[in-house]
Amino acid sequence: MEQKLVVVIMGQNCEKFLPMCLGSVGDADTIVFCDGGSIDTTLSKLDGRGYYMDKYITDKKKLIEWGRTVIENKYNQEDPMMNGKQRNFYLKYLKENYPNDWALCLDADEVVEDLDKIKEMIQQHPGGLWSVKMRHFQEDLGHEDATQQTHYVLNRLFKISDADKYPEVEHPVLQGIVAGQTDCTTIWHLAHITHCFNIKNRYEKNMKHSNIHSPEFLDWWKDSHMFGTYPSKQVNPTEIPDIILNYFHIDKDKYYFANRGIEIKHFIDVIKYKEFFKL
Repeated sequence: MEQKLVVVIMGQNCEKFLPMCLGSVGDADTIVFCDGGSIDTTLSKLDGRGYYMDKYITDKKKLIEWGRTVIENKYNQEDPMMNGKQRNFYLKYLKENYPNDWALCLDADEVVEDLDKIKEMIQQHPGGLWSVKMRHFQEDLGHEDATQQTHYVLNRLFKISDADKYPEVEHPVLQGIVAGQTDCTTIWHLAHITHCFNIKNRYEKNMKHSNIHSPEFLDWWKDSHMFGTYPSKQVNPTEIPDIILNYFHIDKDKYYFANRGIEIKHFIDVIKYKEFFKL
């Protein structure tokens, strides 16, 4: 019997990321969007292909076009256990409505490289919880997190009947029958490239209205910012005004004294201290 795949996406006020996320999983058998109480245009993008719907969805629990379902549980940002609570909310919905299917769980700022590979994989395994390879962009499209050789996002792909529950903590990992890791495809994490959206908007605006720069220059400007290759030089943190450093919780003294080593005056001070205290 063919295994069905449900993609559940969790998000709130994610209008920037959601079209890409939805576009990457449009071939899922079902998509469930777990909304945390969006007040931007997030819900208007839920046609599964990244386009706008004709109307803003007012009934968040109804079945919408192309088999996309919206469920809502208001996300309390002040509750440190809310992430786990929200995931248990959609897990309960999955167990009640798709108990015999597989689920791939995404945050709205994540994109699946090749959903077909996942659909093929689940036909070959009886079940379990699987960790999927993930790559995290850092600041732009030209850099990624290198703290580990290969990153995996834990237990995001699973047979729904093999899933137990999420711990109610800030970064919960689904509990259940763990099967292993899969490299069948990659989930790309976009959370740290908000700068790229600003570059995209400025590029589009300048292409329409700028009479100073040529299209060729603007294209170079866009690409070099997107991939982090725009010419730049290092700034000495000690030269930055305190009002800026303090805003970002940066201690200037830490950089002022860094790599200074021991100077002659330090030895002189030690001699003076010994003489004063008669050591």
